[in-house]
Amino acid sequence: MAKQTLSDLIVSRDESPDRVLSLLRTYGIAAIPNYLCASDLEAVRGECQTLDHEKSEAIIERDYHCGRSLLIDRRLWNPLEHPAIEKLATAKYLQAIAAGFCNKKLAFNYQFLVTRETKSGVPITGLHYDRLLTLKFFIYLLDTSKENGAFECVPGTHKSVEATRAYYVKRGVRLFDLPNFQLPAEIGDPIAMEGAAGTMLVFTTDIVHQGGVVSEGHERWVLRLHTRAKPLPVYSPPPWISRQWWRESAVNPARYYYRFRDKLTRESPPTIEAQ
Repeated sequence: MAKQTLSDLIVSRDESPDRVLSLLRTYGIAAIPNYLCASDLEAVRGECQTLDHEKSEAIIERDYHCGRSLLIDRRLWNPLEHPAIEKLATAKYLQAIAAGFCNKKLAFNYQFLVTRETKSGVPITGLHYDRLLTLKFFIYLLDTSKENGAFECVPGTHKSVEATRAYYVKRGVRLFDLPNFQLPAEIGDPIAMEGAAGTMLVFTTDIVHQGGVVSEGHERWVLRLHTRAKPLPVYSPPPWISRQWWRESAVNPARYYYRFRDKLTRESPPTIEAQ
């Protein structure tokens, strides 16, 4: 696959969800400039600011090396108190994208994360794929460029990551132990997904991606909505009653079958690459 540019990944807000789905399937990501109009953007930003001062079981402040990070469970909060975010999270446009991308039962936008990166000079993350597979609707709340840590990715890597994930899961490897930062050096240079405030990035977290670096005197402010297939993947599945727990447990015979088989066949994980 030829190297993509940002312009190859852009979808107009007026185009149908099918165009977004086409880019998602091919490259693992699509960008929608001006997804939020000025009034909706201002309302969402206002509600994100109030979350800093709310006390609720739905809101968890996470330890974060780059600034402030709030993880919110939408199932536990009052939607009437956050109408702008609820309008965004329940949009039929996003529902159509999620349903078209995954044919399983979904926990649609059941949680979201608000991060405000203010620490300069350190990478927000290194290149990786997410251990917990997620479809993310990722919205810039400020104009975002490489100067303030724009999201970066290697388009097309999601297909080989999907195969790599399947390789490890089939062998009973715990999701927590997936080697998601162990990537080949020749994977290719990531594209910086720059965009004005209100831009939405839609991507599968099987795409190889990273957060950039915030420059001195700048900040990045992002809201990301999380959709996952049911049953929800977790790092610590409940024992005995969860299929994931059985798959990752010592009693799973596949662990021993593949350990023996891989020695005989010398089979190794698929190479992660842009296809």
